[in-house]
Amino acid sequence: MDILQIVLYILIGLASGVVLGRFLLSQLFRNQEIGAQKKAKKILMDAETNAEILRKDKLLEAREKFLQMKADHEQEINTRNNTSISERIQLSKKNSQLPRSSKT
Repeated sequence: MDILQIVLYILIGLASGVVLGRFLLSQLFRNQEIGAQKKAKKILMDAETNAEILRKDKLLEAREKFLQMKADHEQEINTRNNTSISERIQLSKKNSQLPRSSKT
């Protein structure tokens, strides 16, 4: 074998190694990019799911607070009405106990 053939084989081997290496590296980068895109989509979906859960929780809390405030208001109104009725009954009793003046 001639030295020229050896150099030629070495150059061919290097060239094929570079081509093969670039191909494998591009495949690796493509797979990493696909993996990163999938991970980003999953993170986004998880964030959307968590946001929806949080929105529903806050809506439920607001409803519960509204119902509690409504119940408190109704209780206050009932208390006032009962007090008013009680005062009317007492006033009615006092009026019935007063002597009636006769008009002649």
